[in-house]
Amino acid sequence: MRSLKTILLAEIGQQCRFALLAYAGATSAQKAGDAERFWYSLQSLLQAAANASLLLWPTGESRQALAREIRHALQVTEDSPLSPARFRPPAPLDEWLAEWAASVRHGEASLSNFGPGGFAPCTPSRYVRCFDPDESVFVFLGEIWDCASLVRALAEIQHQAEAEMERLKAIM
Repeated sequence: MRSLKTILLAEIGQQCRFALLAYAGATSAQKAGDAERFWYSLQSLLQAAANASLLLWPTGESRQALAREIRHALQVTEDSPLSPARFRPPAPLDEWLAEWAASVRHGEASLSNFGPGGFAPCTPSRYVRCFDPDESVFVFLGEIWDCASLVRALAEIQHQAEAEMERLKAIM
C-alpha cells in the first residue's frame, strides 16, 4: 500500500502533466485559430496549476509538515509561481464574475480579445478573458497569470516529482 507521501507526489506530478497538456492544447488552438479550445485550455491550465498549488501548500493545518517535506524534496521554494504569495487560484466563478462586472463601465465589456483576426490588445478592464501572446500573460476577470513562468515551474516540479518517486521506489 502506498504512503500518503507517495500518493501526493504522484498526484502533484499528474496535475503538472495535466497543466502542461493544457498549455500545449492552448498553443495548438491558438495556431489553429480555435478560440473556444484556446480559452478552455488556458482555464484547464489554471485549474491544474491550482490543484498542484493546493497539494504543495494545503489549507489544512494537519498537512503542513508533510507539504513542507514534499516541497523540500521537490526543491519548490516559497518564491515559486505556484506559492500562495504568487498564485491566486481561480475563485468561484459566480462571485468573481459579479465582482468584475461591477467594475466595468456599462457597454464596455467583451468576452475575449481573441477573434477571427487574432488577438486585440489585452485590456483586463474590458475583457472577461484576454491573452497577451507576446508576454504569454493570461488575464481572467482582472486576475493576471504569467503563463510562461507557470509552465516552467510546472515542468520542473513534474520532473522533480518523477525523480523523487523513482528515488523512493529504489529505497523501498
